[in-house]
Amino acid sequence: MHAGIRDISVTFGARIVVLVLSLAIQSCLAWFLEPAGRGEYAVCLTYTMMLTVLCAYGVDGAGQYYVASNKSSVSEAVSALLVLQAVGACVALAAGLALVRLPWDFFDKAQDSAFVLAVAAVPWSMWSASLVLTLGAVRDFPLKAVVSIVQAFVRLLAVVLLVKVVPWGVNGAVGANLLAAAVATVLTFGVLRFRHDLRWITPTRQRLSQMLSYGGRYYFAAFSTLINVQVGTIILAFFAPPDEIGLFHAGLTLIAYVITISDVVGSVILPRMAAVPGGRPELAAQSARIVGLLSAVIVLGILIFARPIVSLLLSPKFLPAVPLMWVLAPGVIYRAGTKVLVHYMSATNHPGVFSASTVVGMVTNVVLLMVLLPRIGLIGAAWALTGGYFLGGTVLVWAFRKQSGLPLTECWLPRRVDLIFVRNAWRGLRGVR
Repeated sequence: MHAGIRDISVTFGARIVVLVLSLAIQSCLAWFLEPAGRGEYAVCLTYTMMLTVLCAYGVDGAGQYYVASNKSSVSEAVSALLVLQAVGACVALAAGLALVRLPWDFFDKAQDSAFVLAVAAVPWSMWSASLVLTLGAVRDFPLKAVVSIVQAFVRLLAVVLLVKVVPWGVNGAVGANLLAAAVATVLTFGVLRFRHDLRWITPTRQRLSQMLSYGGRYYFAAFSTLINVQVGTIILAFFAPPDEIGLFHAGLTLIAYVITISDVVGSVILPRMAAVPGGRPELAAQSARIVGLLSAVIVLGILIFARPIVSLLLSPKFLPAVPLMWVLAPGVIYRAGTKVLVHYMSATNHPGVFSASTVVGMVTNVVLLMVLLPRIGLIGAAWALTGGYFLGGTVLVWAFRKQSGLPLTECWLPRRVDLIFVRNAWRGLRGVR
């Protein structure tokens, strides 16, 4: 079996398992916490994610790039990551706890103890994410898959135990995230140590400077991507009650899982593109076509059965989220297809294009939110996110066309070879299972 198809099959198979576990987690959170509690949890989760991305400064993407492009050893990259992210973690803890004391409506949406746990989860979230990216950079996709599955499984067990059995409610849900990220961090360290000879190498000033340089260009892309997705939740946290926040976040989370398909494919093709001068644009284009088509099929299936899916998975109390999912659907499909091109830009040392794309999407999202949210409520937040996805994705398409030199028809018109690739990947997936 071709190595690329094998890796995609392994990674996609793992993502299916993680998706099932994630849906189980979302179901437990919805049934245990109901819309109001789900909204409190969404605000805390958003706070953790914002602090993580802000204080990581993009060095996770830098570590992935330097290892994947063979410009750094695993030990050199991880040692530099540890130094830089230790600084970032200290900043996150200090700033995160200080901000909670501010008299903002955002921090009125959950108890102080939940926000403290959300801040405590930041270092583990930071480390687990960057180390998993390193596993992908060395193409150890089977063990990367194992780590992802273990993390999701631990989180599910912790949610059931800490939210329902103990019960600690929203605090338990946030604590489950912390525990799962900590387990993933320790496990990934072990894999890198015993399979890839990870050892401490004191980072040079030049290495740290290189990581910060790449991270600075990648930073705005990573932060803007987060804001582009979470800005609805952030703004709702200032102006809406917890139950409305819970409805919006649950509906978005349920349909946005489709975007992970682009992450699966992108994580596999990035090291292959980074290792070749020019970045293999034809591979990026084919991957974008396949991901876009597959995402459209899956989203259509979700929408057709949206009401029974939401009723059974999240509970009937979340049915008002169904219209939001219909509005989000076109943007999610377009986002999934075009996001694959992000990995091409990263692999060819052009992370700034990703930053430009996400800034455009974020600004569009925020402007539309400020206009539509006061007039049409939650449905306006959904339209704003869809608009941001379309404009941000279009920037990526334009930049890829300019960088690769491939005409738009060659990039986006489906081909027979795409069908053959999907067929072979499906056979590989069945073999993995």
